[in-house]
Amino acid sequence: MTGRRAAAGWGRDFDPDRLAAIELRMWKAYYRRQPLRLLALLVQANREQARASWPRSVVAACFLARAAAGFGRSTGDYDRFLPDIVRGYRALGLPPEVDAGTVARRELRWWVVRREIGPAAGEAAGDVIADLYAAIYGVPSADVAEAGRLRGLAAELRDRGAAEDPDGPHGPGRAYWPGVARLLRDSYRSLAAALRPGPATSAVAAPDPATGSARARTTAAPNDYHFVTTWRLPATRDEVIDILADASDLARWWPSVYLEVDVPEPGDERGVGRVVDLHTKGWLPYTLRWRFRVTESSPPDGFTIAAEGDFVGRGVWTLREVADAGTPGGPVTDVEYDWRIRAEKGILRSMSRVMRPVFGANHRWAMARGEESIRLELARRRAAGDAAILAAIPEPPGPTFPHGRRRGR
Repeated sequence: MTGRRAAAGWGRDFDPDRLAAIELRMWKAYYRRQPLRLLALLVQANREQARASWPRSVVAACFLARAAAGFGRSTGDYDRFLPDIVRGYRALGLPPEVDAGTVARRELRWWVVRREIGPAAGEAAGDVIADLYAAIYGVPSADVAEAGRLRGLAAELRDRGAAEDPDGPHGPGRAYWPGVARLLRDSYRSLAAALRPGPATSAVAAPDPATGSARARTTAAPNDYHFVTTWRLPATRDEVIDILADASDLARWWPSVYLEVDVPEPGDERGVGRVVDLHTKGWLPYTLRWRFRVTESSPPDGFTIAAEGDFVGRGVWTLREVADAGTPGGPVTDVEYDWRIRAEKGILRSMSRVMRPVFGANHRWAMARGEESIRLELARRRAAGDAAILAAIPEPPGPTFPHGRRRGR
């Protein structure tokens, strides 16, 4: 590929799953201090994403690896690494209408955000990555915001996992690398869909609201959303699933989001077939009415729901215990919620093109309140019978504006 290729086509025909796998190996090589392996993988990544020739890929990799290595050893004055980043991107044959200096500054900014903010950098890093993609591909940041967010979350998951790993940051990382792999894959799939010309076609299978079975569909992108939330909770999987699977209790322990809950069909002994009617909200001043049916359940591993109403789509709760009760610090469970939906409520459907980042932030707010609330609920359950401790545990955060509601029983 050369710089004469138009921006409309440059760097867009990559295989998202292959690129995600290469990036995962690059991250592992970087954190395990394997510079030669990192350089070889960077050459592969350049070939995969930019479709650059072998000589261009090698030259670009050398410049970018030198910048990354210098940055890794530095404690400040980060701008001195910009020239090598610029040279690296120019070697990849950016189209002439793409400003390599802007691209390089945004690349460096993503490195700096991760370093300076640390393990909590996921959301901020996601915004920077979206801006980087916008500069490279000449698209609005909002179009690639989800791809950026997921890659930022992958970085946050790795950093948090490494900080808590008893084997240290250079260990095998079995507790967090699988989650990082999933987030990177979903990020590059989202990027590929956003860069596709014409109406975006989703490769994701959407569940049939009636049966929960997957069927291929073509989507018109703006009101389609994909969120992946991860919680790390000081509890066993059994403790967590007991709370999450009891839909009738949602409005009590997660009142900031669940205003009304009704369970017209209880389902079988594992909850499969359970139907739940919901009235929910986030921090924005509108509410949503929707229904879900539990389509799969394998406690304590998790369960899957199919949604219809103001949302249509599917959600998957996955629980993985990363430390048991005998481990110093007690049990730890990683909870992942993978939520792929099409927003059908009028305001969401009509305003998603311009308000997509705001609606995404609304969902992230709701899930953050969920993590806060489930931690309080775990503490309440463990303190059962101890009036003094129970009195000291605060109530869960409530909704952001007044309204009439009844608590789920």
